[in-house]
Amino acid sequence: MERTEPATLADPTAWLAAPGESDCVEVTPEDANTHILLLPVDLSAQRAVGILIGSREPDDDSPWPPGDWLETETACWIRRSAIVSVRIVKRPKTATA
Repeated sequence: MERTEPATLADPTAWLAAPGESDCVEVTPEDANTHILLLPVDLSAQRAVGILIGSREPDDDSPWPPGDWLETETACWIRRSAIVSVRIVKRPKTATA
């Protein structure tokens, strides 16, 4: 039997959007509820995902990630080890009056 390269389940580049289009990191812990992470202003969503999945190292002077617990935009705290899914999503636009 001829051995072929393993198939990729998903193309990781499909998770990334053009700069400026996506600016949120959505995580799903074991309870299957989705949360948007609270990130420092100078940390891009792409870099944050790289740090979370281990493909990038945090900068030496960066305060993020703060440790084992991550804060969400709704003031919840999620344990990093409980996260089962990470993705970049487009921040919803809000209408202002």
